[in-house]
Amino acid sequence: MNASVFSAVFLLLSFASSAVYAAPADEAPDPPDVPKLNTQPWVPARYRAVRENLLGKECGILFVGDSITECWEREGAALWKRLFLPMKAVNFGVSGDRTDSMLWRMEDTKLAVKTSPRYCVLLAGTNNIGRWKGRQAAAQTVKGIREIAVRLLKKFPETRLIPAARCAGGRRRLTVYCAGLSFRGPLFCPLTVAC
Repeated sequence: MNASVFSAVFLLLSFASSAVYAAPADEAPDPPDVPKLNTQPWVPARYRAVRENLLGKECGILFVGDSITECWEREGAALWKRLFLPMKAVNFGVSGDRTDSMLWRMEDTKLAVKTSPRYCVLLAGTNNIGRWKGRQAAAQTVKGIREIAVRLLKKFPETRLIPAARCAGGRRRLTVYCAGLSFRGPLFCPLTVAC
């Protein structure tokens, strides 16, 4: 595994920020592993950009995630341009996405890149367990993250999956998140970031 990939991902995570969407916590959450369109008002414009960046492009490293991933192009722009663009990075992050929305985007685009990525960095679950509408239990969130990982590895069997974690509310969530992803073998390369 290329150590610079891990270092660069860690640096981008340290610069990442996420927007907080406050909503009633008593609403029943949608299933985390069933694809569903994100209907937030800012999503259509970002989704068009994500589709354009993805479809038919050569891809060396695919970043799948929510606002934290989306912001890597802005918040960590210098690192993104210097470290990841030369590796043919594709940013598949959309602000506000939960695991079900990421699954919807994966189905809608069919992840139709020209070349399979060598690495895929997955950062998911923050909007599932945070203070957002339809907050989910950690076990449910892990179910959605696992489904994303399974579909990514099914689509790109030779890709090395790097699950990245950023907890919204404490080390306990980070531990549950990482413990729930128990993939093993040559295609799984874990990355844990301390909160």
